[in-house]
Amino acid sequence: MLMLLLAALWTLLLLAHLGTTLHTRAGRRKRAASAAASRSVIEDALVNYLMGCDDLSRLRALAAANPEQMEESILGFTSAIRGKAGTGSAIC
Repeated sequence: MLMLLLAALWTLLLLAHLGTTLHTRAGRRKRAASAAASRSVIEDALVNYLMGCDDLSRLRALAAANPEQMEESILGFTSAIRGKAGTGSAIC
């Protein structure tokens, strides 16, 4: 009887752990999809700015809404402008 009770408790513990893991993975996938969508909008705004548009209001709004994606996009543009990492001469 005790072994059956312990097996049932162990099963409940494993199910709780599985549920937590699945919930975490679903959240991570959702954030990744959202980040990909916002990153393309940010990159379009950066391209417009680099082409001569001096209106920073759109970039500031995007940076306030998605600071991590803005940072990654700027770093991506920096490496694209300089060329491959470590092969160009340092500007600053």
